[in-house]
Amino acid sequence: MHAWRDIPLVKLLLFYILGIYISEKDCFYNINQLTVLVSLLAFVITTHFFILAKVQRKLQFINSIALLICFTLFGSVMSDVSRQTNHAQHFQNQKSDSLILVKVNNAPIEKKKSVSCELRLLSSVGSKNSKPISGTVQAYFAKDSLSDRLSYGDILLLENTINSIDKPRNPYQFDFKSYYAHKNIYHQAYFKSGSWTYTGNSESSRFWEITCSIRRLLQKRFETYFENKAIRGVASAIIIGYKEDLDDNWLDAFSKTGTIHVLAVSGLHVGIIYILLSIILGLNRATGSALKIKSFITLLALFGYCLLTGSSPSVCRASIMFGTVLIAKAINRQSNIYNTLALSAFILLVFDPFTFFHVGFQFSYLAVLGKVYYKDIFRSWVTVKTWLGYKIATSLSVSVAVQITTFPLGLYYFHQYPNFFMFSNLIVIPCITIILYAGIFFLMSSLVSSFFASLFAKIMTIYTGFIATVVNLIRDVPFAFLEGIHITFFQMILFYAFILVLTATLRNRWSAGLFIVPIIVIAFLWEDHRYEQSLNREEVVFF
Repeated sequence: MHAWRDIPLVKLLLFYILGIYISEKDCFYNINQLTVLVSLLAFVITTHFFILAKVQRKLQFINSIALLICFTLFGSVMSDVSRQTNHAQHFQNQKSDSLILVKVNNAPIEKKKSVSCELRLLSSVGSKNSKPISGTVQAYFAKDSLSDRLSYGDILLLENTINSIDKPRNPYQFDFKSYYAHKNIYHQAYFKSGSWTYTGNSESSRFWEITCSIRRLLQKRFETYFENKAIRGVASAIIIGYKEDLDDNWLDAFSKTGTIHVLAVSGLHVGIIYILLSIILGLNRATGSALKIKSFITLLALFGYCLLTGSSPSVCRASIMFGTVLIAKAINRQSNIYNTLALSAFILLVFDPFTFFHVGFQFSYLAVLGKVYYKDIFRSWVTVKTWLGYKIATSLSVSVAVQITTFPLGLYYFHQYPNFFMFSNLIVIPCITIILYAGIFFLMSSLVSSFFASLFAKIMTIYTGFIATVVNLIRDVPFAFLEGIHITFFQMILFYAFILVLTATLRNRWSAGLFIVPIIVIAFLWEDHRYEQSLNREEVVFF
């Protein structure tokens, strides 16, 4: 309980997330949430002044409960406000005309047979007048000379061939409808050549336009210095988060060996950049005004990298975490890692509550929680005296700690489990560190010296080829991975309940846990039996 009191932001975050989940399930559909929220908030503020004048335990308890309910309602209200279909002008709620005026909302991505991008709807154009509409559409344009020139901010006039995204029709098929709904996208469209045209106008944020331009420039650097497309795909994914050139066979190998996380720009990358900047700026030795200036420069660099790589949840989380630590150090304050994590999550979820449903967000935070809590426990089990032994033991401890908190989520989403994850990560992680450092120097030197750029590109090619060979060899080992594992959402929750109760039982000698653990196991097996029984029915599969 003492530890629980030390992490107030975690408590508030959990109830805020509960509100987001309740909004997703539409549990408050007949309640005026905003009115209840304002009333409860007024009650909390009023009773707080009474408590300051005279501490009353019962009133304090009621005040605390009311505050937690406020955060639950706040999460639900923010979700409802963020959900575009709740707005009267949304495309789904309007009778639209045959022509639609749209804006290209992100940098278009070239695919094999089409050009993909998001379109922000501006207005519905009729024969006599036009009316404003809102919404975002996932669009695909047939490849031609016109679609090749698409860029962020272009205003287009196109035929209204927009359709709702369908639910999956086959068992275990990926749910694109849910995936895009959590990105606030509910419609899609394919536009043939001749069904759309440029208006000649462009509306773009100068800031985002510069970011997109820099990203395109960096992609061209990779195309110039890396002839092998598969190696270029891995290198650009690791350094700048561009994944469109990834080879499908290599992607499968990384996935089945438990090393897929290295291809996503994550906290590991931000941490390495932070260490590099600390060494270059002498951050650890700085004090006073020098510390504040160097911390500010480091913050700008970290968030600049965050924008450059597409602002993924893991990079945003890591950037906010390091930013919080830097600010705390600059003003001579201590920071709690769990509160820091909660603060970073809170910031992300206030700006976009649907980020909570992104797989990357869930994996990122669970991985960090596992690393923070379990790493030192496993590390203490092994005593080593050499530098190499220490590094190996630490790496293995981190791998096991992360797997404990993420494997139920992995089974639920991806239906497979890598058996040799410890061995593959032991080899891949050090190589990724070298590739990332080489990649940073490659990008810097490519602006001034082709010789050094070629040198660093060669280093990246050697190490990228090596780890690709390793993961392909490990994937082909018999029983390297288990696949075809399907668990329900309730079973995933039971998995995490089992981990939490078992941890509390072993670490805190919680006697009640000895009775709760078997109950969780029985509930899991019963859910598995019920799930198997539900499959024994006739069905039609659509192809």
